[in-house]
Amino acid sequence: MLVNVLEAKTNLSKLMAAAVAGEEVILANRGEPVVRLVPIEKKPHRTTGYGAWAHIKQPKGYDDFSETNAELWRAMEASDIFAGANQREAQLKLERKNAKASAAKKKSAKTSRK
Repeated sequence: MLVNVLEAKTNLSKLMAAAVAGEEVILANRGEPVVRLVPIEKKPHRTTGYGAWAHIKQPKGYDDFSETNAELWRAMEASDIFAGANQREAQLKLERKNAKASAAKKKSAKTSRK
């Protein structure tokens, strides 16, 4: 179908639908063919995995290791490897607690002045 630009402006959505339906739509300027409307081919949407690992599937019962992992984590926390980290975490927790208490004191001091 050959369509002049003026007509294409008013019927663009119909021309797009025709092109998507497979009809050949050519836009013309003063009767001279200029542009062909063609639909964009959609790429299939992948829903399985990403990249190079997409073909690998998780085995049945893959997530059944939560208790084992928890036991391993407790053992690692109790070891000397995490001793420094545990002390630092306790120190940060104490600092947060002190900061909250300090903020509460400041707030109560402001309200008592009013």
